[in-house]
Amino acid sequence: MTPNYTPAPWTLHRKDALRWIDAGPLCIAEVPEDEDGEPQEGNALLIAAAPDLLMALGMLYAETADYIRLNKLGGMDNQCMQLARAALAKAVGAA
Repeated sequence: MTPNYTPAPWTLHRKDALRWIDAGPLCIAEVPEDEDGEPQEGNALLIAAAPDLLMALGMLYAETADYIRLNKLGGMDNQCMQLARAALAKAVGAA
């Protein structure tokens, strides 16, 4: 999988009411406080982890697919593999 996004690491920075995701020279996202004045910390953390999650899912999918093929288990269309394929396709704009 060739990345078509700014490579990791993405880091979360906090200043007052604003959280932003830094990817080297780029600001990927700003996550302001919501209407209740609470920071949307979960959103910011998930965005910052996205490149690592994508890489891990891709590696797990490939290893699982190899294991299934080598052991002639079938099952490439089970729910877990379907969800992984859909998430990977969505992440690279192929969905």
